[in-house]
Amino acid sequence: MRNRLTMTLAICVISLGVVFPSADLNYQKIIPLDSPLYDYMDYLYIDVGMALPSTARPWSAAEAFFLLERVDKSKLNTDSQLVLQAIEDEIEPVDQVFDLSFPVSLETYVHTDTEHFDDPDEWIRGYEQRRPMVDIVLETWPGEAVYGYSSYQITFPKFTGFSGDSGAVSGFYGSEWISSNIIFLYMKNGGADVDFGVPYRAFGSLGGVNWNIQIGRDKVSWGAGETGNFIISDHLTYHNQGRFTAYAKNFKYTLLTSFFPHPALYYPIIDDAGDFDYARTHNDLVTGLKMFLGHRLEWRLFDDRLGFAITEAIMYQSLENYLDLSVLNPAMVFHNLYIRQNANS
Repeated sequence: MRNRLTMTLAICVISLGVVFPSADLNYQKIIPLDSPLYDYMDYLYIDVGMALPSTARPWSAAEAFFLLERVDKSKLNTDSQLVLQAIEDEIEPVDQVFDLSFPVSLETYVHTDTEHFDDPDEWIRGYEQRRPMVDIVLETWPGEAVYGYSSYQITFPKFTGFSGDSGAVSGFYGSEWISSNIIFLYMKNGGADVDFGVPYRAFGSLGGVNWNIQIGRDKVSWGAGETGNFIISDHLTYHNQGRFTAYAKNFKYTLLTSFFPHPALYYPIIDDAGDFDYARTHNDLVTGLKMFLGHRLEWRLFDDRLGFAITEAIMYQSLENYLDLSVLNPAMVFHNLYIRQNANS
């Protein structure tokens, strides 16, 4: 029988807002995928008998506002009216240019069985649910068409090692009777396990009434799956992406590029015993290019009763860091490029 006491202490939120007047309202904020807004919008569409709103996500606030305008408010019951209000509050533009905040969450975990329950899956609050000790968030709205976001978290990584017997492991789960996200109180290896790969979410957003361009790090999801999607899901911590979106009443187009390390940088990483054996450091020269390139076309048919989407994608790579810009043609059928040396085309 599991014998464990988990104690969570959360102190939230310290926030400092620096506000300046803005000439125009800005709707180019990108709604994060973990926002309840997406569930709220799905609920409203289902409630009034419409197909789900666009499943190519995240949306800008402008797109969310556009989708909300399609809902017949006269058909909403009392509960749906409350959901509607929550969505409107989320996408309401702010009349400021700059905001700096410091959300603080102090968490401590105590349990008595350090022998049997030392795996992340055996904890009620796993990595995805835990908060960083400090999250330094900067948002900017320089005019009506541009939005910037950066979140610098002071936190630990998801995994701290890998072995053939145990797979990916973390030193912050169960191996000791107490652990915490307080960096200066609970720190292994002299601070070497602090996650210096942040920020996970940092990007610029440029757009207008019916279009948006996003460049930077953020999560992406294409599809309505609950546990994952066929092409792109939100299970990765982030995508180094460039994304273009254009939408109208019954049609939406999305072009996505997402960049990854070239395989030559990290293979082989497992020795004959199955243990992690990766000798590269941040001092080594980074070479090669690997890119996901995909576009998605969505239609709404039969008076919003049916949603239909087509997705095409390829993986493009070059050991010499070459990128043929012609492959970025948004109207191209990527599998007709016939560049087998660089892509599955």
